[in-house]
Amino acid sequence: MTQGPSIPHIARHLKGTHFPAGKQALVQQARANSADGPTLEILQCIPDRDFDTLSEVMEAVGEIGHRGDGAER
Repeated sequence: MTQGPSIPHIARHLKGTHFPAGKQALVQQARANSADGPTLEILQCIPDRDFDTLSEVMEAVGEIGHRGDGAER
């Protein structure tokens, strides 16, 4: 089983995000920053809510990794 993208890798693809931001805005920003498929998959798995900070997004991404939803494939 391979590891998914690291949290710093994902954070790099969210550069330029204006917070608060919803899940779809995060996915759009990652696409604009040329995110790869695995990074976009992980962002699609985070809760559909508004995030106030990048830290909150990274916490949600970390929770996905602990559940095994998308972060490890």
